[in-house]
Amino acid sequence: MPTVVLGDARVVFDELGAGEPILLLHGFPATRRLWSQIAPRLAEAGHRVVAPDLIGYGESEPAAGVGTGMGNQARWMLELLDRLGIQRTTVAAHDVGTAAAQLMLVRAPERIRALALMDGVYGGEWAMEAVGSIQRWEAGHAAPPRNGARAPARKGNARDCCRLRGRRRRSSTHQGGARS
Repeated sequence: MPTVVLGDARVVFDELGAGEPILLLHGFPATRRLWSQIAPRLAEAGHRVVAPDLIGYGESEPAAGVGTGMGNQARWMLELLDRLGIQRTTVAAHDVGTAAAQLMLVRAPERIRALALMDGVYGGEWAMEAVGSIQRWEAGHAAPPRNGARAPARKGNARDCCRLRGRRRRSSTHQGGARS
């Protein structure tokens, strides 16, 4: 798997195919593997596919003390494109990856050929505080199982959280409709 070291981060990514580039950005708590069934098909269709782990997810890491907020994610993704010699790309993003994608578009609109946002975040609905609290989650502090037995004390990370407790999502409509 290719790795690029930027000034304050190390980015691990999958790259396949040749042709018009597509940057695939995953959401929380996923990794680049979210795209494992899609990336080969895009490559077969004639695209150069780049699917990184966002920094702080999967195998990508920030330098010590560097925040992994969406502003930095957008900057790192643009730097990755620079390192790969990609001047202009289509970006497809999911979940919190859409926040980085939107910031990329605002900061460098000339670099984004097209943008596809799935299950995305917008405006004040980024919920980054909630994501941060889940990333720091400790399984030993979880609610006890429904049968009343005590949960085993374990420390975990975001992947453990989703595996142990299931993923909860708040859905909303973004055309001014009701929220559920």
